[in-house]
Amino acid sequence: MKPYLKIALPLLAFVILLNASCKKNDVAVNKKPAIDTALMAKSCDFVLNFNKSFQKSLSNTPENASKTSNGVNTVRVFDAQNPCGSSVVKKTNYTNVIGGDIYSYVGNSVFTYLCNGAFNNGYNVDAYALKDTLSVYGGGPESPNSEYTAFNYVVKAADTLYQTITISGSQAHKTTRIQIGFGINEKTDEAYEWQNVFAKRTDKNPIIVSGTITFNISYANYFMGKGDVGDLIGTMEYLPNDLIRVSIYKSGTVNQVYYINRTTGKITQ
Repeated sequence: MKPYLKIALPLLAFVILLNASCKKNDVAVNKKPAIDTALMAKSCDFVLNFNKSFQKSLSNTPENASKTSNGVNTVRVFDAQNPCGSSVVKKTNYTNVIGGDIYSYVGNSVFTYLCNGAFNNGYNVDAYALKDTLSVYGGGPESPNSEYTAFNYVVKAADTLYQTITISGSQAHKTTRIQIGFGINEKTDEAYEWQNVFAKRTDKNPIIVSGTITFNISYANYFMGKGDVGDLIGTMEYLPNDLIRVSIYKSGTVNQVYYINRTTGKITQ
């Protein structure tokens, strides 16, 4: 277990005339690109890990509080005791020993209470902004590692009962694994942007109902001479029945489309 944070839109129907005129080209139009199973497996790992880290970053405790990056500090969300525009700043700076290895945690969290959500009246706290960073350094003497995670969210209540929310913002995640004498073993650089994401609130984790998240990922794995290096650019579109439609782009056009069940991890095309 890692000691640090890892943390549908309906299709438009064609008119009958247009549909009839395109019949002769059905084979060419509907032809899918060849399935790249390695690409699907690689991107699936990133998509599922992203969703896990999202759940951690916006999870609520039973007391309606949101955990910050170190997993210890909490702040109450939609709390009427805090005036609009007020902020809670929490810093992280400590070390921990796990399995004989020393890890250092350094971070900063700024939670700001906002009043521009469902009520949008300037005095009901119905939204919040979260800027949260965490850097982790450590590991064994032969394999020092580093990891950096940053969240920059704006969450707004979408109804006056605080049962649904909208989420906008960004998330970044970088890792570096080093093997002394061999240099960098593994490296990732991930960036995500939230677009029109709508979710239901629960006692623990929000459940995304709809919306799209774009991603831009660079990865490299040199362990045991793998030479697994590449980039992933695409979108995650959240659909009913726990499905995520993943589109991978190459040279600015869609190259691969498949679906992931976010509960089971099963891939379909």
